[in-house]
Amino acid sequence: MRFLHKIFNPRSRQDGDFLWKIERITGFRPRSDEFYRKAFRHSSAISPKVRHKIKSNERLEFLGDAILDAVISEHLFKFFPAKNEGELTQARSKLVSRDHLNTLAEQLNIEPLIETRLNDHQKVKSLLGNTLEALIGAVYLDQGYDRTKAFIINRLLHDFVELEEIDDVIISYTSKIYEWVQKEKKEIRFIQEEAKGPLHRPEFYAKVIIDGEEIAQGRGDTKKKAKEECARQAYELLVVDP
Repeated sequence: MRFLHKIFNPRSRQDGDFLWKIERITGFRPRSDEFYRKAFRHSSAISPKVRHKIKSNERLEFLGDAILDAVISEHLFKFFPAKNEGELTQARSKLVSRDHLNTLAEQLNIEPLIETRLNDHQKVKSLLGNTLEALIGAVYLDQGYDRTKAFIINRLLHDFVELEEIDDVIISYTSKIYEWVQKEKKEIRFIQEEAKGPLHRPEFYAKVIIDGEEIAQGRGDTKKKAKEECARQAYELLVVDP
């Protein structure tokens, strides 16, 4: 009877297509779709009436974040035997930064699988990176640590990252612009402006003043991101291509 149920179950083909896509992303056949469906389920997709029964990917994201840190730390420790603790910490920060995880998620093309009710204007930039961490958590629960480690190293690091060039990656333009103004003996200050837009998705603005002159403006979905975007523009204008 179970065999006949699978044949005539209208969801079976959809399930097979979903698992095939997971296999394309991870490089191996999933044992079950349970964890993976949860990994791609954003909290916005769940009605408040059923949230006590249906869970989002937030717990899997927490688990995936911890496993990603452990795998990246071990890999960097072995890959760079001459780097000290501080240098390894910097390298790891660059690899697990939200922007970098967003980029990796884009390259894996996981966005079409994400279950969400957010429209394009409501989607936060961290959606892809958060989902990638949840996917790592799902792989761990479905396949175990060794397979998860292989997925992170083979599908993420080897395919999309040049570790030899990791020192050239900048993760904080705010820190870089502060270093530059100290070296050049200039005065700098950032001005945060009032948030604009709806309460559920405010947009923050900032500008940077150097020696009394406004150099750049930035915006983002948090005050920190607005300041960082502002610093990035200033750094590129004054340091990279003055």
